[in-house]
Amino acid sequence: MAQKKRKSKQRKRLFVTASICTVVVVAAIVICVVLLSNNFGGGTAAAVTDNTPEPYAVGTASPNPDDHQQQIDAIITRETMLEGTTIAGVDVGNMTKDEAKAALSAVQSELLASYSLLITVGDDSHTMNQENIILTVDIDSAVDEAFSLVRADLGYESVMAEVESIGRGEVNVEVNYVLDETSVRAYVANLAQESDSPAVNATVSTDQETGKIVYTDEASGTGIDQEALVQAILQAENRANVTASIVELAPSLTKTMLQEQYVLRASFTTSFKGSSSNRKYNINKGAEMMNGSILRPDEVFSCNDKLGVRTLANGWKLAGAYVQGNVDEQAGGGVCQLSSTLYNAVVLADLEIVFRQNHSMPVSYVDRGRDATINSVGNIIDFKFKNNTSGDLIILCYVSGNNVTFELYGLPLETDEYDEIRIRTERISTTEITEEITEDPTKEVGYEEITSEGSRGYVYKAYKQYYKNGTMIKEELLNNSTYKMYPLKKIVGTLATPTPSLSPSTSPSDSTPPTDEPTPTPNIPIIGDTP
Repeated sequence: MAQKKRKSKQRKRLFVTASICTVVVVAAIVICVVLLSNNFGGGTAAAVTDNTPEPYAVGTASPNPDDHQQQIDAIITRETMLEGTTIAGVDVGNMTKDEAKAALSAVQSELLASYSLLITVGDDSHTMNQENIILTVDIDSAVDEAFSLVRADLGYESVMAEVESIGRGEVNVEVNYVLDETSVRAYVANLAQESDSPAVNATVSTDQETGKIVYTDEASGTGIDQEALVQAILQAENRANVTASIVELAPSLTKTMLQEQYVLRASFTTSFKGSSSNRKYNINKGAEMMNGSILRPDEVFSCNDKLGVRTLANGWKLAGAYVQGNVDEQAGGGVCQLSSTLYNAVVLADLEIVFRQNHSMPVSYVDRGRDATINSVGNIIDFKFKNNTSGDLIILCYVSGNNVTFELYGLPLETDEYDEIRIRTERISTTEITEEITEDPTKEVGYEEITSEGSRGYVYKAYKQYYKNGTMIKEELLNNSTYKMYPLKKIVGTLATPTPSLSPSTSPSDSTPPTDEPTPTPNIPIIGDTP
């Protein structure tokens, strides 16, 4: 009986002990669950006091494998960066997005200064950084990338491995640099300017001795493939190495292209036969100065700018020139024949006339209405025209014998409406010469001296005619030319001749018999070579 009692007491003690152990284990489990719930932001008390969960600090293992899913959910739904997260070396662990952006903005200048790119061009190396291009840091994208780390449920082991790797500082999110493309292109263009061996275009010039066009050959070069280098730089990462591609550079203008481009648009020739030696000299001098001029598209040619001021000091000689209806000796006399000859060539070449003025009196070397006078002294008169084509214009001017010729080379006519230009002139009116008499009381009656021969006055119209295959298709007014009438100027004597008185000893039969000597003629000056 006693033995039975002892056994009953032993059973009670074992039950109590088991119950205590069970309570202890259950309490321990409850405590662990509460702690884990607080760490993951899942505790009821935490939810009441703060809607933002505490950052998750990863451990080495979970106390209870049954809670793995709860841990994963807390990790992938967190509102902060994982502990240990860095962006461009800046610790942003446990920070919200806004906090991380603020932290990076504070070191933005250091981030910009850290950017560099090594560019190799042949045997030379160049470092590109914020000193020679414009760039910014894309902070928003970097923060978004860091915040997106470990956001997918890839299983407990995978998730925890990523979290642990980030916690050990093994993952660093790099910032992206945004390069301003315009500044990159400018930088590459400067590199090319320093390192390229550019191609040489064919050229055109004139031979001063022959008055002909001379062409030079083109030559290829080598240089950076600028577009390829720009794209490589824009796509390269910070501290990368980029090598420029060297390509052959082709000339943009070849000899063949030039020969096809320059056709004779128009030519015009006038004669200066009978001119004085000084006038011939001035024409030759001016022709040499004008020959070989190249006029770019939309450029204006000025005869006065090309010839300069005509003075003896500038090497010009005295020759006849029209001044107020008279022919006076002036330095550079005769150059108006150059401007008039050029004017006709310009009209025939279908170029734009900017300014033209006719002489005060008609000239002998071109038809009335087709002359263009110039004057570099006093009230300056010029002949100007514009290259209204899309290509260069070459002006050739040369003297052959007693003829001066202008040839204009450029692109062919840029229209198929007409293929030839002609000029027609029409006389509108004539004003006859009047006399302007000046009386001289110091000269006897019967004395006459012509000081100016005078000239008729005219009004002419010139027309520009457009032809296609030899048939005129239209006609336009080219200019109006008015040549003044200058009167014949004459000086006459008004001094009365005294009547001789006869002495008593003198009779009519004693007077001197008449002779056959001719009566002296008035002193009429001979006008020399006219312009």
